[in-house]
Amino acid sequence: MPIHDDSELVRRALKREESAFEDLVRLYEELVARTVYRITRREDWVEDLAQEVFLKAFEGLGRFRRSSGFSTWLYRITVNTSLDALRKWGNERKGRENMLFNKDAIAWPLISGEGRDGEKIVLDREKQSRIREAIDAMEPATRAILVLRYMEELSISQVASVLEIPEGTARSRLYYARIELSRRLRPYLMSASHRTNTKES
Repeated sequence: MPIHDDSELVRRALKREESAFEDLVRLYEELVARTVYRITRREDWVEDLAQEVFLKAFEGLGRFRRSSGFSTWLYRITVNTSLDALRKWGNERKGRENMLFNKDAIAWPLISGEGRDGEKIVLDREKQSRIREAIDAMEPATRAILVLRYMEELSISQVASVLEIPEGTARSRLYYARIELSRRLRPYLMSASHRTNTKES
């Protein structure tokens, strides 16, 4: 999660200084676009939904409470807007467009458990593609929690704040999301292990 010193811009934006809000848009436009794409997997939706996110943020500034942090609040709007779009258009299929960003790497601990070493599965493009396909096939709400935790690299407490759920609930949902991901990947991982053993014998 990027850390910006946006306190002065937020203070001015809360006073309805449009130039300050425009600066906030420039500061966070990549974060919003990236998160929209990672959740919806629809490249053609990114521009419109990003604009919708910032419009909602501007119109809702009066409801913003500084205690949560502007970026957390903006993540919340982005996630909700993305999920609403998926529900509205009934498109929960995988978007198979080319990747917009090159930071969709998923570390091996996502599958094997965070207590294991930090070996990256991204070294093998095929493996990385299978992981991304498995995530894309999940329900949008499940996909969102994996995106926030492992792609946007938010802490559990930040994920809970964005989704407005208790920390324990966030941990539970993440746990079951990882189990589902592991289940979806099991056939591929078994096949890959078999191919490796065959080559070695």
